[in-house]
Amino acid sequence: MKKEKILPTILLTFPFLDFLTGICSWNHYFSIGLLVKGILLILALFYIIKYHKDKKTILFFLILLCIFCEVYLTYQYYNHSTLFAELSHLMKIFYFPILILFFQTYPYPLKKEDLYKVLLCYLILYLIPYPFGLGHNMNELYPEKNLYLSYFFTGNELANTFIILLTITCFYFLEKKRMNIVSIILIILMTLLLGTKTMYACLIIIACYLLFQHRKQLKKSFTKYWKQILLGFTGILILFFLWFPKSDFYTNIKTSLRYYEVDSISELFTVQNIDHVIFSSRLSFLKDINEIYIKEKPLGLLLGLGRTRITQTKEIEMDIFDIFYSIGILGILLYLYILYIALHHIKWKKEYRFLFSLLLLISCITGHVLLSPMVSTFLASLISLNKES
Repeated sequence: MKKEKILPTILLTFPFLDFLTGICSWNHYFSIGLLVKGILLILALFYIIKYHKDKKTILFFLILLCIFCEVYLTYQYYNHSTLFAELSHLMKIFYFPILILFFQTYPYPLKKEDLYKVLLCYLILYLIPYPFGLGHNMNELYPEKNLYLSYFFTGNELANTFIILLTITCFYFLEKKRMNIVSIILIILMTLLLGTKTMYACLIIIACYLLFQHRKQLKKSFTKYWKQILLGFTGILILFFLWFPKSDFYTNIKTSLRYYEVDSISELFTVQNIDHVIFSSRLSFLKDINEIYIKEKPLGLLLGLGRTRITQTKEIEMDIFDIFYSIGILGILLYLYILYIALHHIKWKKEYRFLFSLLLLISCITGHVLLSPMVSTFLASLISLNKES
């Protein structure tokens, strides 16, 4: 196999790996995906050590990382935390910045077509069980939510993965000035079934970005084909209003409103109901964890509460807060330092800067980005795509 094909081939196996992980998680929790990606992370570290241009900085960061992990695990052990859970969580936390360093170091850039193929694999695995009445629904885990998951385990991670890969696919179609009709049908089916608030909000933002970036071409096309465009737009609006009341997204909203006993629009715009319906109670979880954290002794403030203690209350699902409260002041400083090393030399192309920034925003609001290897793998891969000529 040619060297430039190794990385795209590895990424092409990730949909199947995540699908298998989802099947295992529904039956008994075992993350085969985390195990395999952990091995790949170790190999990536060896590659960085050998080939990164600034070896002194890399070695310094690795020494700091090893010291912190040893002190952190020792502290959490004496606080009766589960060491395996803490070690797995550390891997999830530092997986993203280490992968950025790897993609920065690896000399063979990915192509948009590579991630388009990965998207197709995810779409096929997600959609195939549906017509046979197979797969799972989110309400099996959360009664206030209604969402088809296929055999994947977490809706937010799957939605965030689709957001990245779908946006890259849009860039790819625009670059080639052609679209694959089968792919479009699969994408539409996925967006109808996977109706998360985050996903639809991001699709609107992405659509606005693409319209703005291609406004000159659109203006020319509208001037020439304005009748056909208006007719098509009207048709889309009619189909939307016919579809929306029957959609899973609408059902999901109704289920949430019923669960939280919100009977009118005025009732929705209270702090409590905004937290419940919009943020899925994340603000309440943030308040609860913060109250525990500020009561910690100085060493606890420096090294964090740990994954075990946070999950005993409830993880916040807003990545930057989950990272901070679990590994403390020293941990977050180390994390930000590694991100700085990885990102400060990168000269972004505008489309990748936009997508990277959008996912960072999602990570701060609804989470499941920086702490999800399923998502952060493809977010980090933007560094490699950014090199594409």
